Amino acid sequence: MQLFYEFLIGEPLQDWLSRSSLYTWHQDISELHFNKYIHQVANASIFGIMVDESICKQIKNFVL
Repeated sequence: MQLFYEFLIGEPLQDWLSRSSLYTWHQDISELHFNKYIHQVANASIFGIMVDESICKQIKNFVL
C-alpha cells in the first residue's frame, strides 16, 4: 500500500494511513469518477446501462 501511495502522490509517505483516511480517499476518488461519467452520459446522444446481478455479500457492478 505504501508503494502504491508513493506512486500516486509522487512523494514518500510521511505517516501511515489510517483506515478512515483510506475510506475518505476512496469515497472522493469514486465521486470524481462517477461525476465524470455522469457528465459524459449527459452529453451523449445515446447510452446503454448494464447491471451485473450478484448474490449476497458480493461486489455489484453498474456500468454506463
